[in-house]
Amino acid sequence: MDSYNSLRNRTRRDSDFISLNYILIAIAILIYVANNQVLKIVFDNKIIHGQLNDVLGIIVFLSYANLLIIYFGKKSLRINSLKKIAISTIVVSLWWEYITPFYHKSTSDPYDLVAYGIGSLIYFATIKRHEKLKPYK
Repeated sequence: MDSYNSLRNRTRRDSDFISLNYILIAIAILIYVANNQVLKIVFDNKIIHGQLNDVLGIIVFLSYANLLIIYFGKKSLRINSLKKIAISTIVVSLWWEYITPFYHKSTSDPYDLVAYGIGSLIYFATIKRHEKLKPYK
C-alpha cells in the first residue's frame, strides 16, 4: 500500500508540474498581449517598453522546455532547481543577446540579461511556492 501511495503521489506531482507550466505559459502570453496591445500604448515606461517581454520570454522558455523534457520522458532533466534554472537562463540569454544579432535583426541590451534573470527567479519562486502548497511529498 505504501508503494502505491508513493507512485500515486509522484504521478500527481508530475501532473501538477505539467499543469503549472501550461498555466505559466498561458499567463505569460496574456500579459505579453496586454503589454503590446494596451500597456505600451497607455504608459511611457522604459521597463514596459523594453524589458517586460524579456521577463515573460524566459518564463515561457523554461515552462516549454520542461514540458518538452517531460513529454520525451526525461523527467530527471527537468529544469526545476535554482542551479538548473540559472544555467539554462545564462546559456539562453547569452545566445539571445550575443549570438542572435549575427543572423537576425536585433540588438544586444545588457538590461535584457537582468530581465531574463528576474523572469527566471519568478519562475523558480512560482514552482517552489507551488510545491509547498501541495500536501503530498
